[in-house]
Formats: sequence, structure tokens, C-alpha cells
Amino acid sequence: MKESEIFNEVKKFIASPLKNGYITDGVMTLYVRKSRQLIQGEIKRCFDLANVTVSESEQGKGIFKKFMHDLLVKFPNLNIYVESVLSDAVAHVIKDLGFTKQSDNNFDNNYYKLGK
Repeated sequence: MKESEIFNEVKKFIASPLKNGYITDGVMTLYVRKSRQLIQGEIKRCFDLANVTVSESEQGKGIFKKFMHDLLVKFPNLNIYVESVLSDAVAHVIKDLGFTKQSDNNFDNNYYKLGK
């Protein structure tokens, strides 16, 4: 799947009645959800990235970082919620892209970025 195709699949998912699903391009697999999250004291509709897997041979090449950057550019009005960030490298990438940690406690590793 070409880069533009993964974003076409994201767009289709957002427009569909589905609440969750997998999107893959053969290198990266996303498990995504449509959710409502309590953010800054308000319930917000969000596009959740519940799980992201990059094939082992492609890890460390910036694929996730580029995907996240392009996702923000292509969908600037989208509220994005990234669940259970367990990797320090992933946390660093999304913080650099302007994501905010949901809670100050060390047990909550969820991040969000509100659309414009």
C-alpha cells in the first residue's frame, strides 16, 4: 500500500459507521477506534490509535514519526488520542508533535492532541 493509501483508509474509517478496525500497509498496522474521551474536563470525540505495530525490519526508520506528522497535516481538525504508550521512543515522538499526556500520574500513558 502506498503512503497516500493508508490515509485514504483512515479517511474511510472515520467516515464509516465502524467503531474500530485495523488499517495496514504491510509495514505498519494500526488498530484504531472512534471514541469519546474526557479531555480538559470535556467529553471529546476522538480518533484513537489503540495499537501501532511497525514490522521489525522497518523499526527505527522514522515510519511512525512520519505517519503521525502526516496524520496531523492531513487531518488538522481531528482530535487524536494515543492509548497506552509503553515505548519511550514513541512518547518522545508524540510529545515533539505537540501531544499532551492525559494525566500526570505515572500509570496513565495516554496522550492526546486536539484538532483545530
